[in-house]
Amino acid sequence: MKDLIREYNQALRELEAMRVIASKEDSVIIGGMMSDVRYALEWMRSARMPGNRRGIERRSSYQREVCIDSVQLQAYVRNQETNESSISAWDKEKIDNCLSILSDQQKDCFYMHVAKMYSLEDVATILGLQKTTVQNHVDRAKNKIKDYLENKPAVQFELF
Repeated sequence: MKDLIREYNQALRELEAMRVIASKEDSVIIGGMMSDVRYALEWMRSARMPGNRRGIERRSSYQREVCIDSVQLQAYVRNQETNESSISAWDKEKIDNCLSILSDQQKDCFYMHVAKMYSLEDVATILGLQKTTVQNHVDRAKNKIKDYLENKPAVQFELF
């Protein structure tokens, strides 16, 4: 990357030298080229799109969402409610293990939001909590489950 930055800096210096001796029409074109080179240089130096106020690590929660295999989790919920055998015993045990590491409130929020597909507002209303509190519980539950699955090599179940 350093070599590429060096080459772009050299090209920028050459464009500046050309702009001095160029005609007025050519000077406008060279100015546009210089602007493009500066933009590319800024991107390479900062590793972020120039002009962005937030980097990838500071995106909003909706931009950082993690995909969840909700179909299998919903099958688990249906199995719990109706005692159907639409989910294997092994999958049920893996989901039970993942849910067992959560606190009661995290489990309730996660279960209602992810498995039963209630909105955060609905979960907050039902449980008598603030919407942001429910969102925090769901996020913490996702992080706990993700950490649990990453640190348990024997568990090959992907909830996220």
